[in-house]
Amino acid sequence: MNTEHLKSSKFVKLLKDAGLVKQGVLQDHCLTSQLTKRRSVEPLTTVQVDLIFKKLTGNEKPPGNKLLLPSKLAQLEKKQFTQSLRVEQFVKALVLVGRTAFGLEHDSKDIDVLFRLINEYLVQLD
Repeated sequence: MNTEHLKSSKFVKLLKDAGLVKQGVLQDHCLTSQLTKRRSVEPLTTVQVDLIFKKLTGNEKPPGNKLLLPSKLAQLEKKQFTQSLRVEQFVKALVLVGRTAFGLEHDSKDIDVLFRLINEYLVQLD
């Protein structure tokens, strides 16, 4: 079992299971409005989740036609092919998901966003 890295597909599945991601492009409007009223959240699309994932895994292209030192090129290539989240990136991803879903700006603290996301969606103590 891989406990150190989380692939994009598993991250999306986690958020779908928690009810934070729309199940399809044409989601039932009644279901969306009930979810929004119940938890005051706008479900994310898989595209939004993928963009958050890509932002944190650092899939960047090498800059233009610049000459790079071999060490810098090696670092960039290593960063370019990262396809999974480490624990620190996973926490940052959850904060970004929370900010997007709750419509929060950067004035709220990361820990508050993370706490709310975990309590309302990821940990169900019913």
